[in-house]
Amino acid sequence: MPELSQNTLLVTGASGFLGGEIVRLCDANNQPVRSTGRRKHDRPGYHSIDLASDPIPDHLFENVSTVIHSAGLAHQFGQAANDRERFFAVNAGATEKMIRAAAANDVSHFVLISSSGVYGPSENPRDENSACNPQGHYAESKYAAEEKARAVAKETSVALTIVRMTTLYGEGDHGNMNRLIRAFDSGKFLQIGKCKNRKNFVHKSDAARACLTIANSNPTVPAVYNVGVPSVAMSQVVDGIVAALECKPPTRIPSFIATSVSGVAAAVCLGKGPFARLNRSIKKWLSNDEFSTEKFQTEFGFKGEVSLEKGLARQVANFKSPQPAESLK
Repeated sequence: MPELSQNTLLVTGASGFLGGEIVRLCDANNQPVRSTGRRKHDRPGYHSIDLASDPIPDHLFENVSTVIHSAGLAHQFGQAANDRERFFAVNAGATEKMIRAAAANDVSHFVLISSSGVYGPSENPRDENSACNPQGHYAESKYAAEEKARAVAKETSVALTIVRMTTLYGEGDHGNMNRLIRAFDSGKFLQIGKCKNRKNFVHKSDAARACLTIANSNPTVPAVYNVGVPSVAMSQVVDGIVAALECKPPTRIPSFIATSVSGVAAAVCLGKGPFARLNRSIKKWLSNDEFSTEKFQTEFGFKGEVSLEKGLARQVANFKSPQPAESLK
C-alpha cells in the first residue's frame, strides 16, 4: 500500500461488493473514511443515501479531498435486467450528480469506478486506447457515466480518474462467478468446448487495493486505467472451481455442437426467447474477453496478491458457509 492520506476519503456504494471492501481496507490501514450506501447501517461515518433520488448533503465532503465513486447498478437478472431507465438513473445520473456535488465542495480528485464492459465484445485484447462500443443497458449506462463525469471535470477543477474494472469475484459476489459456482454445485453444469479462451478476473481485495492506490495518488490530468490482473484461460477457472467444490469435472460438449444446435433453435424463434438467450450465453462463454492492464501496473507498480486458485477457494468456502459481510461491521 502507498502512503495513505490523512484527509478523509469518501467512498460511495459502501454497502455493495467493491465499495464495502474498499471501506474494510481503509479501516485496516487506518485511512480516515466516510461512506454512503443504499442500505441502512450504524457504522460510524456511514450515511444511508440513494444517490439517484436523495439530495447529497454538503457535510459529506467535510475534509474530503478524494471521492471513490463505486456506487452503481449491476448484476440484474430477469425483468430487472431490462430496466434501461433504472440503469441510466443509477449509473449515469447519480454519477453526474455526485461529481457536481464534489466539485461544488472543493474535492480535488474524483475516482469513477467504471467497467471494462464499455469496450464491447472483441476477440482481441483491448487497452485504454481501444474504441468503446458498449452493448447492453449496463455497459451503455457505465459509458454514459464516464462521459458525464468527463464533461463536469472539464468545466471544473476536479481531477478525474476513470477505473475500468475487469470482472470482479470473491466472497460475497452475486455476479457471474457466483452463478457459475452455483451451476457447478448443482451438478447440472455442462462445459462447452475446451475452455482455451481467455478472460480477465480480479479478486475484490486486489481491486480495492488498486482503488486506494489510485485514490492516494496526486493526478494532474484526467486518466483512464484498465484495472485487473493478467488474463487466464477459462479452463483454469473450471479447474479452480472443481478443486474448491471437490466435485466431479463437468461433462463436456464440443463447442461446434452447442453453437450449431442453439443457433438453429434461436433462428427458429426469430432471435427471441430462451433459446436465443442460451445461444448468446454460449457465444459469450466461448469468447475471448481480454484487457491489457499494463498501463496501470507499470505506472503504479501494481501486482495482484490473490491468485485465482486462492480467490476461488475463498469464494467457494463463503458460498458453502455464507458469512456476514465484514465491510460494514
